[in-house]
Amino acid sequence: MINLPIKKQTAADLIARVRREVENAIPSNKTMLEDIKMMNIRLHSISGDIFSIKDDQSSFIHSLWKATKIDQITHEAVEHLDDSEIDDYFAYLDTIQPHIHADSDERGRGMRILKLAISKKEEYEA
Repeated sequence: MINLPIKKQTAADLIARVRREVENAIPSNKTMLEDIKMMNIRLHSISGDIFSIKDDQSSFIHSLWKATKIDQITHEAVEHLDDSEIDDYFAYLDTIQPHIHADSDERGRGMRILKLAISKKEEYEA
């Protein structure tokens, strides 16, 4: 069996993946909710009423999906980048972070403030 060398990923490769799979993707709410559930995401209320989130609140779901999807992509690929590429990739993430928050801010005008801590349930947790 011949072992082919694994192509070293660049920040540009990872940025293109985030743009393709997250920024340019328009999944349905149902698909986003399924993805979020598969990622074992836990929400903890810091302030506000977590039960004020309605199933049809697509701006919240969309922002949460984007953040968790970017986290998933980052964890899968960042170890294959060298230090300078990591710096470039995280600089890119810094530029898109305000857009993720702006999506929910724009659509959520007039709503009460809700601050959440988002964590990932590990497989070994009960």
